[in-house]
Order: sequence, then structure tokens, then C-alpha cells
Amino acid sequence: MKPTRLSISQIFCCFLPVICLGCLCLPSAVAQSPAPADAPATLTDTTGIRLQLIAAGSVTLGSAPSASLAEPEEQPQHEVRISQAYYIGVTEITQKQWFSIMGTRPWRTSWNTPRLYVTEGDNYPATWITWPEARTYCQRLSAHEAAVYRLPTEAEWEHACRNGSATAWSFGDDNSVAADHGWFRQNTVTDMYSLRPREVGGKAPNSTGLLDMHGNVAEWCFDRFRTYPLNDLSEPPTTLGVLRGGHWFVTHDHGRSATRDRLRIRRRLGSAGLRVVRELPQKEAPPAPSASPAPAPAAAPPAPVAETAPSPVPPNTATSPSGQSADALVVGSQPSAEHPGGSLAGPGCCTPVPADTLHCVPAGPFLRGPRCRIPLIPVLW
Repeated sequence: MKPTRLSISQIFCCFLPVICLGCLCLPSAVAQSPAPADAPATLTDTTGIRLQLIAAGSVTLGSAPSASLAEPEEQPQHEVRISQAYYIGVTEITQKQWFSIMGTRPWRTSWNTPRLYVTEGDNYPATWITWPEARTYCQRLSAHEAAVYRLPTEAEWEHACRNGSATAWSFGDDNSVAADHGWFRQNTVTDMYSLRPREVGGKAPNSTGLLDMHGNVAEWCFDRFRTYPLNDLSEPPTTLGVLRGGHWFVTHDHGRSATRDRLRIRRRLGSAGLRVVRELPQKEAPPAPSASPAPAPAAAPPAPVAETAPSPVPPNTATSPSGQSADALVVGSQPSAEHPGGSLAGPGCCTPVPADTLHCVPAGPFLRGPRCRIPLIPVLW
């Protein structure tokens, strides 16, 4: 049988669908940024912190103008690219994990006596934490674990929370099931002694496997508060810190994936805690081989250097604070007792008065109008 010869045009027509299919698949393959193959999906460090690997990718921050619950600080909606995979804590940092590194109990305030705003226990979240203290904890934890720990950026937090979802909460838009996923005022506050966080990990996880991303305690972020979009570095950061996730003191409407709360970095609240990020180790390129290696000259041994805790490396995302180092963002990085025998006052808050006489807490989620109250007379708002 005489073999059939194909013309060049026939060969081109046969391979054209394959070429087109490859071109269509290429953008999606490039857009995907999977985590390193040798990185385990989960790990637990020596202090008991469980961590979940989050792949690099893009996240759409904020709420659309048409969203019924959108707040002005959540707009405009914009996309941020996260260039490196990272680990994030499965739960908020607990009191046991905090004490094992810091040796302090900042939640032991005057509110402990009437059992308000805090319950002590290994599995309860560490609260009454300021932003500088949270940063110091990450630095000391980095030295303890020989790895880089830090607070998550806003983009990393929302990326881990949403896991690709575009709904109001990571579990959807139905607030009737919010009680299954987090602790809010609706399922927490029953009397004056119920005004407190609950043990971590008691609710359903999000699709990433993370717990308490909505409610329980609000979580400090690496960033200072700035108006959206975050990738507009011409907008200077404010003197306020950012907390994410809502907490037990507010309704579930204020614990959405896009909710942003702001607070003075040295202010203490019984609803403020933290969740940590652990960076993946950066692989160094192998050194170039030398053409003619020469023996190294003998040198005197180096003088001993005092060990110091490594500073957190600024996160490799578009939300990094305009090239500043992590330490440059800390206003007095050493933790200290706030207002010892002094006064409490904030922007637009109460007139300075003795700290033991009046407790000043901004209304709403945090800073939507100040209200003051005398200790032992809790007020819900």
C-alpha cells in the first residue's frame, strides 16, 4: 500500500488545536503559585503553635460599594499580590504560648477581680496585648524557634481567611450560621460575667483549616492603618494599628472577612490578641565555583558577640510599608506597663484621668465615638 504524504498545511492544521490549547492553559499555569513541594502542609513548633501553609497568590481586599455591610475604610476594592507562601497560626496565640515566651500575663488587669473580660486558662487567647508587645513576642519567638515569626500583613490575613471566597464571611453570606464559625455578641453575651473571649478552636474552621478567623478576639496585623488601596504607597500610614476578624464584643456584621478595625498601638483592650505568621526559609543560591581556589589565610578567632533576637523581616508583599524596616515601624519597641499610675486618654476619647478611676474604651468596633465607664459597671455597646 502506498503511504500517504501529508502537506505542510495539513500538518499545521493537525497541530493547531494542540497549540491553541497550550496557549489557553499557559496563563492559568503561570498565575498559579503553589507552595514549595518540600514544605509540609502543617507543622507544630516547640511552643505548641500549630501552623497551616498558605500558598502565594492574589487576594481582593475590601468590599464592593454595592455590599450592604460595606464600611468606608473597606473601599475601594483592590487586588494585592502575595509573592511568597507562608505559614499562619491555626488559632490565636493562647495564654500558655504567650507566657512560655514572654513570662508575662498582660491579661491580669483590674478586671480579673470581678471576672470580667478575661478567663485565665492555657487554651484561652492571650488578650490585653499592645502592638509593640505583639511585635516583641514575635521577635523572641523567632529566636526561640530559629525561624522568622511576625504578625501577618492585612493582605496575608485576608488571603488566609478568604481562601478564594468573595463572600462577606469565609463561610458565605448567610449570617444565620455565623454562630457556628465564631464568637460574637449574639452568642456570647448573656450577662455581665459572659463578657469575655472563649477558648480557641471551639468553632468550625474555614476552608483553609484555620479557626477563629471570625470573632473571639481581634488580631493585630503587621501594617499600620492606611486608607485603601494598600498598594498606593503615596498614602502615608497613620499612627494607628490594624486589627482583623472582629471579636466577642461586637456583632457578626463587624467580623466579616473585609472588616478593618483600628486602634492606637499602645492601647490595651480585652478583645485584642494576635495570630502569627512563620516565614518559609529562603533558599540561598549555591556559590559559584572558583577557578583556582587558594588556601585561606589563618585568622584570629572572632570575638564573642552577644546574641540578640532577630528582627522580623518585612513581609514580601505589596502591603510592605514602603520599604521601611520592621523596626522602623515600632514606636518604642520594648514592652512596658502602660500608664503606671498615670492616665488614660486617646484621640477623641476621654479627658485624662487616673487610670484606676475611669476606663475609656472607644465605642463601636473600636473608634466610632468614645464612651467612658466606671470600673465594675460594664456597659454593652
